[in-house]
Amino acid sequence: MKRVLLFVLASVMLTACKEEPELDVITLNDSELVLKVGETKVLTYSITPPSSADKELLWLSSAPTVVMAYNGSITALGVGESTVTVLIQGTDATSSCRVIVEPRLVEKVELNESEIDIIIGSTFNLTHTITPNESANKNVTWNSSDPDIASVSTNGVVTANEVGVCTITVKTEDGGFEATCIVNVKPIAVTGITVKETDNVYWNGTSMNMDILVWQYASIEVIIHPDNATNKDVVFANSNQEIASIEYADKICTITALSKGTTTITAKTADGNHEVICIVNVLEIDAYVNLTLSVGTEGNSVTGFYSVAYARFWISQYPTAPVSLKEIRIYPATPDGSTVFIYPNSEIEYSYFSEDFRTPKIVTASGLQTYPAIGWKVEASYVWMGKEYQISYTKNE
Repeated sequence: MKRVLLFVLASVMLTACKEEPELDVITLNDSELVLKVGETKVLTYSITPPSSADKELLWLSSAPTVVMAYNGSITALGVGESTVTVLIQGTDATSSCRVIVEPRLVEKVELNESEIDIIIGSTFNLTHTITPNESANKNVTWNSSDPDIASVSTNGVVTANEVGVCTITVKTEDGGFEATCIVNVKPIAVTGITVKETDNVYWNGTSMNMDILVWQYASIEVIIHPDNATNKDVVFANSNQEIASIEYADKICTITALSKGTTTITAKTADGNHEVICIVNVLEIDAYVNLTLSVGTEGNSVTGFYSVAYARFWISQYPTAPVSLKEIRIYPATPDGSTVFIYPNSEIEYSYFSEDFRTPKIVTASGLQTYPAIGWKVEASYVWMGKEYQISYTKNE
């Protein structure tokens, strides 16, 4: 019986002396973390017993849209909270870390341009970049220092309104960070200038030309290209003020011819980059105007021979300076006949834009035939600009 008891006791003691197997344990070094959206962190851990270090691990996130966990690396995806758990596969060993994800704040804002030149009436799209890209609040406001010069939309589209310089500013709602762009609004440039052709302005193959009579008025009109140029002002210049004088307003230059000769009228754009010239030829009346003289008769009296002679003095181009009729002379066909002189009074003259003059004089002379008879001649003298001119008419049939 003793032997049996001793055997049992020895068995119990032997069993008690055997080591119990050690359980796997994994412990994360962080129990709680605070991350910003977009940040990544690698979780560290320890495993016991060391012999279990090679066992496969499984990483889990309780809120995958907030935190992504993979092989110990966690990435904050969105604002919120998640529990990241790691477990040793095939065991009950686990460890967890509470991860709090906060919104990412704006650190700065930048524009794609710091200074731009745009033409009046055009647009330009400014784009902004917020850092970091994961910032939660990306709202911005746009502002122009002078909307009359350039305005800006809520999307950063800049519209050039008038020539000048202003500053466009974009400002973040989060943090109040700013970025600016200087906007230089440029005018629509003039590309050319031409002279409008009229009845008295013509192109001779090399330049624009104009022929006018002394003391005649004429005008030159210039055309600016393009039609929507910002500054269409023109300055006119005259090379010889003794030949002609000029007055101008807008794009029309009025010329007054003063004396015979040639002068050059130059029209230059306000920017000084374009010009056009017109050569003005000032002519005297005998070099430019056709004059004709015609006569007519009107009845005879029963008491004697007389004639009412009408002399018409025609001018084919209307002078703007008066032409004074000095006298009309009627010569008989026979040498012994007497010459009849008609002296118009001082008021009889061609005034501005007159076309003809008919003498009111009644011509009477003893023995004078009905006028005009064949062979009789009529002459006229006239004065224009201090110079005397002659013209004649002969009745031949």
